[in-house]
Amino acid sequence: NVLTGGAHFPTLAVLAVALERNGLVQEEIDVLFQVLRHLGTGDAAPYRTRLVKLLQERPAAAEGAAIDVGLEAFRPVGGVRAEVSRDRLGILNNGMVAAAVAIPADGQYEILVVASGGQVKGRFPKFRVRVDDWGVGTIDLAAAGPAEYRLAAPIPSGARTLAVEFLNDENDPAAKADRNLFLHAVKLRRLR
Repeated sequence: NVLTGGAHFPTLAVLAVALERNGLVQEEIDVLFQVLRHLGTGDAAPYRTRLVKLLQERPAAAEGAAIDVGLEAFRPVGGVRAEVSRDRLGILNNGMVAAAVAIPADGQYEILVVASGGQVKGRFPKFRVRVDDWGVGTIDLAAAGPAEYRLAAPIPSGARTLAVEFLNDENDPAAKADRNLFLHAVKLRRLR
């Protein structure tokens, strides 16, 4: 839960795939798992130190290099209902989905979210993007179809939790309308 802010992964293998996809090499993943295994025992400090050293030794991420956060990496947090299909992740009630992301270097990052959603009573979905425990920004969708929405934030290197929180779920049975948020892609790009 250290990496996911409360999101639960069904297996460590799923976490390993998500971390590898986002740039951690096998040695870094192995050390990270040692940290996780030893958190409750008080013996995690040497593993944490080793992981920090490994991450600091990495070459800096090139400006403009994209980190693709696969939709399958996101997990529901708490009681949120989420459904993943081949090309989108649906968030069906107010709440958050989160993914573990390896940030290779300190820097200013652009967070790109491709999102869509239904309109209820003249309003489209609204969502907040978070990195670890801080809110990066809030976005109101401008249309029902998939569109790109961008935020920028300074993000320190290391294992981070990227979360998208759906804020304004609504169902209008009389109009047979249900406002849900659909994510089609989430990417980070280092600006500087």
